[in-house]
Amino acid sequence: MGNIIKCSIAALIGGAVGAAIWAGITYTTNHEIGWIAWGIGLLVGISVRFAAGESDGFVPGTIAVLGAILALLAGKYAAVHLLVNHELSNADTITVTSEDMCVGIADEVVEEWETAGKPVNWAPGMTVDEAGSEADYPADIWAEAEKRWNEIPPDEQESQLEERRAAIAMLTDMMRGQITDAGFKDSFNAMDLLFFALAVYTAFKVGSGMAAGA
Repeated sequence: MGNIIKCSIAALIGGAVGAAIWAGITYTTNHEIGWIAWGIGLLVGISVRFAAGESDGFVPGTIAVLGAILALLAGKYAAVHLLVNHELSNADTITVTSEDMCVGIADEVVEEWETAGKPVNWAPGMTVDEAGSEADYPADIWAEAEKRWNEIPPDEQESQLEERRAAIAMLTDMMRGQITDAGFKDSFNAMDLLFFALAVYTAFKVGSGMAAGA
């Protein structure tokens, strides 16, 4: 049992190192290098073989295989996660201003006026669905929106701004997770399967001691 634990720890350590290297290279080069997966299998196998000592055979080989599989999946997911975070890094710096809050109020004013039959004089080609800033709205609509916003006490304004920032941050995190999961699933191809198979085979052969006896 003690040897199994040692081999398992060695597999996890070797796998973690390999996964970190793979994720780092993928992030730095913005390109996934498939043969590194093979190297991860070799690294995990060597780690297990070192921990196994005189013990060889199916058990250390299987531990090496499981460690390699975990490392390959973790490394691939980490690489996608890093790339997605890099692409969405600007989303973390998005600010919410009083103008942004007035946009929401302006939409409400438009709806109220249209319901009441009051004219809303949009610029040609502009609609409430397209409008997103002061310049997009009719001047009278925007003036009413600003009036309503300025009537809100400052502490309540700040509270609403914080709520909007929190909502945007939560939405960004949800998008980041969804994009990462989708990217992880879509990142697998035929070459991945080939290198994964080679990695698993190498991990078992080296970890089990078969390579030394070949």
